[in-house]
Amino acid sequence: MAGVSKTGVDAAGGGVVGAHGAAGTSGPIGARRISARRDAAHVNHGLLHRGPVGIAMLAVAALMISSCARTASATHTHGESHLGASAVSSARGRVLPAPQAPGPRPKASELESVSCASTQSCVAVGIRAGGGALSFTTTDAGATWKQGALPRGAGALDSVQCMSSSRCVATGEGALLVSTDAGATWQTAADPVPSADLASVVCPTSQVCIAAGLYARATTGTAAVIIESADGGETWHPSQAPVWAPGVVSLGCGSVDFCVAGGDVMLVSYDAGASWQARTVIGGVLAAPSALSCESATACLAAGPNPAGVQDPSLAGVLISATSSAAPFSNLQLPRGTSGVSALSCVAATSVCFAAAPPRGSGASGIFLTSTTSGATWSVLPLPGELTAVSGLSCTTATTCVLSGATATGAAVASTSDAGSAWNITSTT
Repeated sequence: MAGVSKTGVDAAGGGVVGAHGAAGTSGPIGARRISARRDAAHVNHGLLHRGPVGIAMLAVAALMISSCARTASATHTHGESHLGASAVSSARGRVLPAPQAPGPRPKASELESVSCASTQSCVAVGIRAGGGALSFTTTDAGATWKQGALPRGAGALDSVQCMSSSRCVATGEGALLVSTDAGATWQTAADPVPSADLASVVCPTSQVCIAAGLYARATTGTAAVIIESADGGETWHPSQAPVWAPGVVSLGCGSVDFCVAGGDVMLVSYDAGASWQARTVIGGVLAAPSALSCESATACLAAGPNPAGVQDPSLAGVLISATSSAAPFSNLQLPRGTSGVSALSCVAATSVCFAAAPPRGSGASGIFLTSTTSGATWSVLPLPGELTAVSGLSCTTATTCVLSGATATGAAVASTSDAGSAWNITSTT
């Protein structure tokens, strides 16, 4: 299976990736929206701020977090265990916050994440203009796309993972969905944290899935929320996410025994996401990686935009190497001019990885990066000028990839069969 935006490796193939700008401008919209909520909550408490367009768009609503309560412990902005009367208990006895109102909606639609189960079959999800979910599916390698049928009122979708050519899981703003027909139709899954903003989902096996994001605490900032499923996404329960972690925006699993969660703090799990521990990054976490993808059972890469790149697009993006050993993670070097990198996908069992970044700066075009050395070195190609946002990336072979994002007219997908030399762009809205 191929990777997805904001997700890791699947049973048959590549890794995933995207986060806002979604997944979005410096990463995908979903990731930007979640960052906005997190950052706004943090700003209220004197903490940091990051992310471009999505954050500016969402900051106002996020500022309401401190006065609103939410019911769940997932990935948007939700409370924790000291919420008093506004909290509710989950199946495992954890105290979860009461629901909060969703943030403002984008003016244009965008596909934040894409997952390909094969070279022919892919599913892309995102957010429609004005709010709500979008889903599209292809069975002919991206030549044509059909819109999926979503549950009424489904929230914006940030991430999708297809475990097979038929079964997929999608997550987002108060959304946890399952499809058994390759994204043609979707059903709402039982969600232990219904008000969470789940930024990322990954399924290391056909049955085991992990979803993560953040929630707003009632008193200070945000905290990570991680949930897990053992039945292909039908039912979920809370994981033991560290309460001190400010949030998760990307996930990747090399195997069921090695998963990585990306955020302002990097986390690792060796038990299918049941428990998590912090992992030191040599040189520090320069920015929360919006994309994670695993090239093998023991090695993953995490990538994301460089916050300083908003002012100086010539800077390099953030790239972290994560291994299953007890050794600290390390920062790798991306080429200059990649400061907006927002999507990443490694082809499983190879040393081939791809990454992409949206345009940064007036008149600029996006870029597509290729590595045949597990991320140690990269070559750069321009993306078509029509792509205004790059959110998700899923590569099934060393030459075949699908990008999700947007053009000036709305949500779009782009496919290549020659490692990025030529692209076929399809506007879906």
